[in-house]
Amino acid sequence: MRRREFVAGLGAVAATWPLAARAQKTAMPVVGFLSSRSPNDSKHLVAAFRTGLQTGGGYVEGQNVAIEYRWAEGQYDRLPELAADLVRRRDYAVAGGLMSYGISITDGYRQVGVYTGQVLKGAKPADLPVYQSIKFEFVINLKTANALGVKISDDLLSIADEVIE
Repeated sequence: MRRREFVAGLGAVAATWPLAARAQKTAMPVVGFLSSRSPNDSKHLVAAFRTGLQTGGGYVEGQNVAIEYRWAEGQYDRLPELAADLVRRRDYAVAGGLMSYGISITDGYRQVGVYTGQVLKGAKPADLPVYQSIKFEFVINLKTANALGVKISDDLLSIADEVIE
């Protein structure tokens, strides 16, 4: 599959994932919303997403959940940059957030090294395949949970990749 087709397909549907809450400022969870479209073209999609958040978990934007939007506005080549911007948000659990879930930053840098090595060997960047991260990390910060008075179940702790005590 060609890179442009892959990225277009990836960006055709809004991608969302939970991001870490900034526990030192607020216990409100933050959700990332990534789209290849523009905000004006996506009003109905955003409304549907907000309805789903409320139906699925009782979340209302601005009341008990924050949503960070990233819009490529039809510029598919911007999607990786925008996704990376949202992903950089994983690090909050380490910085004091309650939880984070996202791709492994370390694995992402490893992938950059793979691409760089192939380019240095003479491969044309446009001919290289697009790799998606397959390693995700779930981090729970028990210090923050204790400070907020939040009890994290043993079941949830057992599936975390890292628990900060």
